[in-house]
Amino acid sequence: MSAVIPTRNRPAEVEAAVRSALAQTYERLEVVVVDDASSPALELAPDLASNPRVRTIRLDAAAGPGEARNVGAAAARGELLAFLDDDDEWHAGKIARQVAALGRCGPGVAACETGFDLVQDGRVVMRFLPDPGRDLRRVLVERPCLQPSTVLLRRSAFEALGGFDPSLGRAEDWDLWVRLADSFEAIVLPEVLVERRAAGVLPGDALPWYQEIVRRLEPRIARLPAKERRRVRAAHALVEAALLAQAGRRRAARSRIALAWRLRPFSWRPPAYLLRTIAGERAWEALKRPGRASASLLARAAGRDPVVQRW
Repeated sequence: MSAVIPTRNRPAEVEAAVRSALAQTYERLEVVVVDDASSPALELAPDLASNPRVRTIRLDAAAGPGEARNVGAAAARGELLAFLDDDDEWHAGKIARQVAALGRCGPGVAACETGFDLVQDGRVVMRFLPDPGRDLRRVLVERPCLQPSTVLLRRSAFEALGGFDPSLGRAEDWDLWVRLADSFEAIVLPEVLVERRAAGVLPGDALPWYQEIVRRLEPRIARLPAKERRRVRAAHALVEAALLAQAGRRRAARSRIALAWRLRPFSWRPPAYLLRTIAGERAWEALKRPGRASASLLARAAGRDPVVQRW
């Protein structure tokens, strides 16, 4: 199998990612690092650069993560592909566990996903364990429930789907998973086998790609039952409202909140988001801290791990 790692201007992080790939207990593995026009050009540590299982491809002009992954996949030799983000790391048994799981399935099952820990400032802020009973097509119209670093994918399926859409600067993985779910099945290993880093994205940068992916999802959303259609559209409107509020565009945020409120008039979320636009981002973050602490205490009292999420 082939591990494809796109990177740009993060030499320390990508070296850690490469080492985690080479440390896999599954040994029939190569690592393809795609340097997306880093400045200066990426130079791996000597022991990595000389490793026969590691290849580096340099792009002269920045193409974005989707196209960088496409280039890496085209150059890869494996029948199975895994995409590792340059600031993430795999647990040593990840690929072996996924290869074995896929080996027990027919060709209609194209992918295997694992859980992950999301780490921020050295602390696990979320532990995601994918739900084996979920309807992937339904979940994907609301949120990007698969992450590149957690998925092992058959090359035949990746090529049949045409790879990542390079026109999307972000959310290119979400778009691929939606198309994957239209034609193939995916299985899950509900265990943590990946460590992801919480990477901040400027709200102004995130909003256009979020709106574009929602536009692409709309034909699928329109086919949902009426109650679920309203819920999903309201959820998207509130995400856009949050991005607008973070960018300081409070009036535009309130317009999206009003839409969510009309769609779900008895939900507590729209008034909470309206409070956010009134209080401002700094005050909102201060207000959320005691709420998070209380929610954590209640979860522990109920015997649940407060950082675990499933969908």
